[in-house]
Amino acid sequence: MARFRLFDLNDAQQRAVKCTEGPLLILAGAGTGKTRVITARVACLVMQGTDPAHILAVTFTNKAATEMRERLERILEAEAAAKVTMSTFHALCLRILRANIDRLGYKNNFSIYDEGDQLGLIRKIITRTAAREEKLDPTLAKNAISKAKNNSWKPPDGDETLLGAVFARYQAELKTLNAVDFDDLLLLAVRLLSEHADVRERWRARFRYLMVDEFQDTNKLQLELVTLLADERRNVAVVGDDDQSIYGWRGAEVSNILEFEHHFPNPTISLLMEPWDPDARDATYCTPYLNRQVLIDGPPGKLVVSSVFKNGFGMTDAAATSAMSRCGIPSRTHSHAVSRDPCMTGRVSSTQSSATLPCAWAERTMPSAVP
Repeated sequence: MARFRLFDLNDAQQRAVKCTEGPLLILAGAGTGKTRVITARVACLVMQGTDPAHILAVTFTNKAATEMRERLERILEAEAAAKVTMSTFHALCLRILRANIDRLGYKNNFSIYDEGDQLGLIRKIITRTAAREEKLDPTLAKNAISKAKNNSWKPPDGDETLLGAVFARYQAELKTLNAVDFDDLLLLAVRLLSEHADVRERWRARFRYLMVDEFQDTNKLQLELVTLLADERRNVAVVGDDDQSIYGWRGAEVSNILEFEHHFPNPTISLLMEPWDPDARDATYCTPYLNRQVLIDGPPGKLVVSSVFKNGFGMTDAAATSAMSRCGIPSRTHSHAVSRDPCMTGRVSSTQSSATLPCAWAERTMPSAVP
């Protein structure tokens, strides 16, 4: 086990980790160490005396949850790390429902229908419900029902459309079969916590510190779940990037992160802008300058790109050269350059002394000489 050391983090990460009380919004770009901050924040809470069983960290995929747990196990004792709840939204909801779904008229040993089960049931319902001239694609119906559930829409009463009738009958059939589908896990967990105060207070007492990764990908139900689990202390920390939302097709609301302060007033806001992951950091440093083409007096068809690392990012020549090397870009020094703006048809020539040029250069072979 590697010992957790706060000084291993950069200044922005340290500020986020140290903010343990009240709502916290962490805005972070790609490669800035978001997962590292979450696991470090968990470790910091535990080392300050918080019972690890009172900490909940939620993300979107099993892979991400596993990665967070593996990182935590490297900086905390195994016993403490095992007590922290790190899961996906749906796994958390399954846990809540297994304990108390009987309050909603289901049995606790309910089944979970996968996509094949859903389509099979919907096909049967369409066959029994549709008139001879009516047609409805089962996959289309399943997707429409899923969207409705993720928006908290209930099955319509007295809807004369075939889709509305199928939706209502589908939900009734599921309950008769003591089954739920993937979307029901969120929907029913939110309903359970909303309608039963004693259940809600029990889970609030269990999870006193909440952390949510990729918050920009949460939908209406997921935001409502987080709000219900947060008690009056509002110890909710979310990490996200409004430029990286990828679950819009599943009802993700990027407004959740943009309007975080509306749901959790007076939050602390932390910005993680400095790339942390070496590969992402190198790409961030190098990529902008690969488009700023600088032609040198060299063989035809060769472009050399000025890195300008020292002035742009405070990197030393050695660090810049190392970064470019990890990106697979050979480097060299050159004292004279002829710059070319790629947006212009001609050249703008300038000769600079080696004293004013950074020592790191990136040399790229191009398919033809620059005109």
